[in-house]
Amino acid sequence: MDPGRETNGCIVDLGRAGEPGEAAKLIHEMEYEPDAMAWRTLLGVCRAHRNMNLSVYVAKQILKLDPSDAGTHILLLYMYVNSQRWEVVAEVSTMMSRRVKELGVAGLT
Repeated sequence: MDPGRETNGCIVDLGRAGEPGEAAKLIHEMEYEPDAMAWRTLLGVCRAHRNMNLSVYVAKQILKLDPSDAGTHILLLYMYVNSQRWEVVAEVSTMMSRRVKELGVAGLT
């Protein structure tokens, strides 16, 4: 079995058991560098359990691997909206708008 798939399955199982912290610990103890899919799986677990602090950390890990991942930005934005952290919502929205403009200009060159 592919260790990545096995790890992602364990992350999902820990999430279902209400253990996002244990899922994060699993990722850090892996023998290989976690990929974006492992981090995205954990982000889904964090969202399901409304663990904002861990979500922010996980999102940063995803964006280090894939800075153009719009889905992570959007998910993080919705989590900030749900926790009514309006100042951060404004920051993330502005950052996303800049990124879209950068990508649009880059697409023309």
